Amino acid sequence: MDLRVRKLTVERYRGFRELSISELGRVNLITGKNNSGKSSILDVLRILAHRASPRVIGEILSCSEEVDFAESREPSNFENLFLIGTLFNGYPFRGSNPQLDADPISICIDGTLRPTNLTMRLSNTDMGAGHRQEPLHEDHISDRCPALIVGSDDEQRRYSIDQFPNYILRNQEWDSLRFLGQGVPDGHNHCVSVDPYTAPRTSQFGQLWDSIALSKYEKYVVHALNIVEPNIKAVSMVGDGLNSKHRKAIVRTTDSGSSVTLRSFGNGMNRLFGIILSLVNARGGLLLIDEFESGLHYSVLCDAWKMILELAVALDVQVFATSHSWDAIKAFGRVAGENDNHEAVLVKLERIREETVPTIFVGDELRIITLHRIEVR
Repeated sequence: MDLRVRKLTVERYRGFRELSISELGRVNLITGKNNSGKSSILDVLRILAHRASPRVIGEILSCSEEVDFAESREPSNFENLFLIGTLFNGYPFRGSNPQLDADPISICIDGTLRPTNLTMRLSNTDMGAGHRQEPLHEDHISDRCPALIVGSDDEQRRYSIDQFPNYILRNQEWDSLRFLGQGVPDGHNHCVSVDPYTAPRTSQFGQLWDSIALSKYEKYVVHALNIVEPNIKAVSMVGDGLNSKHRKAIVRTTDSGSSVTLRSFGNGMNRLFGIILSLVNARGGLLLIDEFESGLHYSVLCDAWKMILELAVALDVQVFATSHSWDAIKAFGRVAGENDNHEAVLVKLERIREETVPTIFVGDELRIITLHRIEVR
């Protein structure tokens, strides 16, 4: 099983003027100080896997509370351009037309994921013949309107800035299918993300559960929940499938004749449920976990990492997680060091002046970090 991403190169995305990370592994833990770019690594992988879908870009901007395009009724052309411009390095820009003076974003990988190269640029000119405009209503499309131009190995697309909120809303259903790894032309283009705010919302796991219900993958979910509560023997989602807000996860235990809600076991259990559901749905692709330790007690971190390392190999998933918790890093190093597991890689990001510098730790280096408590956060 070849890795989707062996080397990642990013240019001009947010705080990254130029960043290259090689020797990536099956499970990668990214650490570093605040504002070192940990979450931005997950962003660029997600953008690449979804070919810069407007829906994904909108979700990234919304997550950082820069905008909620879904709530924007009629934002101005300038506002849309301004908000998308925040993705580009060097923002705010200078020049006669600051938002259009940004150098393009470039995301490249060496591995098996497609596309292997993707660029994003802002422009107010037509792309010319042979390229694809993304229309909504032909009356509203202008080739001279500022636009986001997305180019990959096999296609180039133009999204007019004045229509960007509508692109996001139009692509909502298509992206949710792609997000679960369904209906994607390239079977290795799956990408599932887990944010640090998942624990309070059990209902959002409905689609993830439905895609593996009554399959062999249910047992992996139960085994993961046993890390926190060994008495759990079965889990399911109940409620109105047409309204995700009314769905909830329930479990059955060996010492109870009736079912109880998963939430009754605490937020940590809910967090673990979201991680394992996302992992089995990402089979054959990528799993992105922001702030891995969120909601998890330090005493379960070793077992959680062990589960992720084993299932990532079994299900052919490449994992990228972030953390600034010493407990999470120590557990990661301990599990990797127990069997000299070279599938596990620790990436430390450091900001040195205006550059982001990665340092790679693998194998014995991870064991030494844990043994001598070397600071890598």
